[in-house]
Amino acid sequence: MKFPLPRWLGASIAALCLIPGLAQAQANSIPAGDRVLMGAFVDRDWTADHPCGDKITENWEWADNKQWYGNASPYFGKIFPEVFRPDGSKNWYHLWEAEVDKIKAQGRVPYINLEFHGELALHDNSKCWWKWDTTNQRVDRNIIKEILDGKHNDIIDNIAHGLKAEKVPVVIDLFHEANGAWYDWSPCKSRETWARFRGAFKHVVDRFRAVGATNVQFGNSIWPNSDCWTDAGP
Repeated sequence: MKFPLPRWLGASIAALCLIPGLAQAQANSIPAGDRVLMGAFVDRDWTADHPCGDKITENWEWADNKQWYGNASPYFGKIFPEVFRPDGSKNWYHLWEAEVDKIKAQGRVPYINLEFHGELALHDNSKCWWKWDTTNQRVDRNIIKEILDGKHNDIIDNIAHGLKAEKVPVVIDLFHEANGAWYDWSPCKSRETWARFRGAFKHVVDRFRAVGATNVQFGNSIWPNSDCWTDAGP
């Protein structure tokens, strides 16, 4: 499995820098000093027969992490939970907590791409998104506006409480690749301003801090081949 080095490395370094006391949190040994890649296992096995492949990590895949330059003990375990289920209902933390437990059991830091995708057109929880299925694409939503309007405080608080209770360092890659116009949280798609994007980001972080989820740190990754943004920084 290949993963674009600039995209992965930038996200991983940003995440690593955000975690105080990371070394103390790890059960795995530190890689050799001449290595740069920390390792973040990602299951991206999309196929027509297995459209959920990027969301479900099989046990054998958790044990097979030698793809990162021979480093079998990556620091991060990365998952992609969606905030909304295919039928539009909320994806409460207990529904995907088991994936976090797998990462903890291996002594790695949970690295969570928290995805605010819209629900699927068929509104069927037995179906997964598959990019070539034109009958079941994701419904477009203005996630930035919805968050700023307080419409998702319940699920944000639920996830915050759930991750707080894990009592280990956690990284959330919030609104990842927001300079890609294919994501509902991207101003490049919704035409929201980057100032409002930053406001929505802060809204989520503030709610985590309000419940005392200080073990959760926030990072962000960008899509390196996009020029749709000019004012996305702090």
